[in-house]
Amino acid sequence: MLIARGDAEVWRVTAVSLQVSAVALLLAVAAGLPTGYAFAIAPRPVAAVGSWVLHTLTALPTVVVGLALYFAFSAAGPLGWMDLLYTRTAMVVGQFILALPILAAIALTAIRSLPVAAHETAITLGVTGLRRMRLLLVEARNRQRVRLLAHERGVDARLKILIVNAERHDDAAPQSGHDAFSEPLLLVAGVVHRRGA
Repeated sequence: MLIARGDAEVWRVTAVSLQVSAVALLLAVAAGLPTGYAFAIAPRPVAAVGSWVLHTLTALPTVVVGLALYFAFSAAGPLGWMDLLYTRTAMVVGQFILALPILAAIALTAIRSLPVAAHETAITLGVTGLRRMRLLLVEARNRQRVRLLAHERGVDARLKILIVNAERHDDAAPQSGHDAFSEPLLLVAGVVHRRGA
């Protein structure tokens, strides 16, 4: 309601939030994609450890990051001399820490899912450094799009099967606990199908 009325304070807070999130995301992309790429092309033991670390950090609680930064930037903390507590910079740092492992893990998983032929083709073409990383990330992005489309069609087909079975046995009482358990799933499938129709 305040946004609709054009409240200046609400718009200012919204602008600050969007600015902080945008800066943190750009920094996380700039650091996360190369990090994921470096682990993806590293030797298998290093890649395995890197994957484990990154995927573990993706579950890092926001409260833990906030408390750690609070103690670090407080007057008695090791970074208190920077006087960053309760500033936009501290907010950017916190969001950067949360977003970095997620983006790095996505890049690592995407590149490792590519066939060996993609890496060999890049080497044959003499593509190295940042150009090779960009080429492989683009290829991985395109393959992920195809997988998502295929998964969507598969889910749609399963939902249609559930709906047909639900309509076929609409008048029949459940004969077992399994059938009774399946009723909520069939109901959800029907709602999703009707919304998509």
